[in-house]
Amino acid sequence: MHEPTAGVVRSREQVAPYRFAGMNFEVRVLVSSADSGGAQAVTEFTFERPFDGPPLHWHRSYAETFVCLEGTCTVRFAHHDEQLAPGDVAYIPPGILHSYRIEGASRSRYLLVCSPSGDFDKYVADAAAVAAESHRRNAPVDMEVLRAIRGRYQTYEADVPHF
Repeated sequence: MHEPTAGVVRSREQVAPYRFAGMNFEVRVLVSSADSGGAQAVTEFTFERPFDGPPLHWHRSYAETFVCLEGTCTVRFAHHDEQLAPGDVAYIPPGILHSYRIEGASRSRYLLVCSPSGDFDKYVADAAAVAAESHRRNAPVDMEVLRAIRGRYQTYEADVPHF
């Protein structure tokens, strides 16, 4: 980690969203790894309709905190689910299998705070680029490519042993 050079204040409107074309959601990086000196990354996810979410996965080096802002978000664990309503929070330490899904017909938004950052903002940029290229070719997103990207950012699917 390096020391941030200054504090950061910005409104969400100042941050251009990464649009996950064909997957119908967007992500705004509100605080990047560079902003925080690697201490955290803060992102806002917005869904306009249901989304199945990623496969069950775990993070080697960072924790995630989900904060539901609008609508609902279901946080999935290996053996149970927890539904979050506005104001609810879920904390997931490194190494815990989890995922999420959006089931409601109305708009849903949540903040995701990664600490330390795990370069999550860079993962978002890389994954959005893959989704955009797939959409441009009118092809489904290659899930193996996304899996490889997740691995670069120390995020592993359930079938990868913890190490």
